[in-house]
Amino acid sequence: MQSVGTAKIPQRPSSDGFSELVLTFRLQQTQLPMFDGSPLKYWLFIRAFDSFVGDTPADSAAKLNHLLQYCTGKALRVIEGCTVMEPQAGYLTKVHQLLKERFGNDYVISDDWVRRIVKGPVAKAYDKGGLRELADDATLCMETLGAMR
Repeated sequence: MQSVGTAKIPQRPSSDGFSELVLTFRLQQTQLPMFDGSPLKYWLFIRAFDSFVGDTPADSAAKLNHLLQYCTGKALRVIEGCTVMEPQAGYLTKVHQLLKERFGNDYVISDDWVRRIVKGPVAKAYDKGGLRELADDATLCMETLGAMR
């Protein structure tokens, strides 16, 4: 603030401060899928989270808080302990390690997808909806397995 006589004139935030304010507002407006710990949804969630939050210049504490906001059930229980850690270590190291170990294991994801395709509901020839769902699952399976390479 600049002083003029006894009155103080507010100054516009610095460009860095203004950018951080805009970024914080954007992060609050982001709608991501919730993650409950399902291995079949791990890659979908991680890619979306990293795109909209993880790859931004926001600080580690803000990223960790957003991650907690989008996790539920088993996934939330696994990472809650990271909140008491120093944010840099909690977010950058531990939380990603825990999520990958528990829900992003390539073998478990592959096995779950194969089981879902092979042992899932039987689609009859005349069931357009069932056949479309099976085709969508097969496509998502193929894309997910390809992304894990």
